[in-house]
Amino acid sequence: LHCVLKDLSSKRLVIHRKTFMNLAPELLHCVLPPWQHHTDEFLATAQRVYADPATRAHLDAALPSLQLAHLCLKLIRRLLVHGFKDVTENEDACAFLQVFLRRLQLHQYLAEEQRRLLRSRRHLR
Repeated sequence: LHCVLKDLSSKRLVIHRKTFMNLAPELLHCVLPPWQHHTDEFLATAQRVYADPATRAHLDAALPSLQLAHLCLKLIRRLLVHGFKDVTENEDACAFLQVFLRRLQLHQYLAEEQRRLLRSRRHLR
């Protein structure tokens, strides 16, 4: 799917661009749920690992979810950048952006917590 979207979004003729813009809302609607599922799965595992460092092995098991979420995110980016004249006109696109910003804030929080944990471990040594 990634290769197909890449090919479709790179077309420069007006008719091809219009075709891609007509397909983009439907494709975005199909790609959002897998992205959300895999991102939720990875973040839940990451939160468990940060809460209990003894469960580090679970983080390796969550790597496929992170990779799939990343692939979905690449598809979503391509759809948003090349598939819409104005992203704010599409409900799915707006909802994605809001969810993405919340997830980004959660990621920043988890990264800060990890830094604090590492600093506290260094001070204990």
